[in-house]
Amino acid sequence: MKRLSICWIIGCLLELVACRPEVPTQAEQGETDVFPDYREVTVPVNMAPPNFKLVDQQLQGIIRLKTMNGELIIAADHGVFNLPETDWKVLSQDAQGKQIDVTVYFREPQSDWKQMSFPIYVSRDSVDAYLVYRRIFPDIGCGTRWGFINDVLKTMLKSLFLITNRQIIVV
Repeated sequence: MKRLSICWIIGCLLELVACRPEVPTQAEQGETDVFPDYREVTVPVNMAPPNFKLVDQQLQGIIRLKTMNGELIIAADHGVFNLPETDWKVLSQDAQGKQIDVTVYFREPQSDWKQMSFPIYVSRDSVDAYLVYRRIFPDIGCGTRWGFINDVLKTMLKSLFLITNRQIIVV
C-alpha cells in the first residue's frame, strides 16, 4: 500500500513536469494575426486575463508572458490561449505600473518556429467598480445586457429614484 502511494505521487509529479510546454530555443522573427489584438495596449491592474487566439487555427502556438519576477508559459489549445486567472493576477500585480513582455511562438505543422514579441502595459490604476454593469431583463427570458455607466447616466438614474431611509422608491 505504501509502495503504491509512492508510485502514485511520483507519477503525478512526472505528469506535471511533462505537461508544461517547452519554449523553442531557436525561433526567427515573424508576424501573425491574433484576435483580439492586445499588442501594446494598456490594461488596468485588476482586469480579467486577456485571452486571445491565433487567427490561423492551423498554427501551433506557445505564449510566454514575462515580468521582472515571474513567467507564465502556455500552449495554445486549437489556436486559443486561455490564461489562468490566478497566474494572470500574480503577473499583473507584479507588473503594476510597468509592462508584461509577451512572446508568441507559432509554427505551421512541420516547419520552423517563429516568434512575435510585444508588450502589454499594466496601469497602476484599477477598473472602477461602476464602469460596467449587468442587468437581467426577466421579460425577455434570462438574457443579459451589458452597458457602460457614465456621469450622465448616473445623473439620470438619481433623478428617477428617490432614496429615503435605505428604501428605494420608484418615482
